[in-house]
Amino acid sequence: QWTWNGGTNQQWEFQDAGDGYFRIVNRNSRKCLDVSSVSTADGAAMIQWTCGTAANQQFQWAATGSFFQLRARHSGKCVNVTASSTADGALLEQRTCGTGNSFQWSRATP
Repeated sequence: QWTWNGGTNQQWEFQDAGDGYFRIVNRNSRKCLDVSSVSTADGAAMIQWTCGTAANQQFQWAATGSFFQLRARHSGKCVNVTASSTADGALLEQRTCGTGNSFQWSRATP
């Protein structure tokens, strides 16, 4: 995560993957958000990877009040900011879904 600066590396496109799931594609790299090594474990790293059709690159929005969780199709786990960090450079991981702010996401149009 990083403070918003308007760069294309911070812009993501949501591509329909069917059945209520989507791929999250980075505008700069054209690569997809991916759960590393198709892991189902808590703490698995979120990475960019060449887009494909695998379920570890497919996510679903799940409403939690005015924000959303991003749930991975292959594991049912959520995208989380590691250690609930608010610092620039904090990494993302997959973790059993929780209610903390580190699990809550929103979409904004630049």
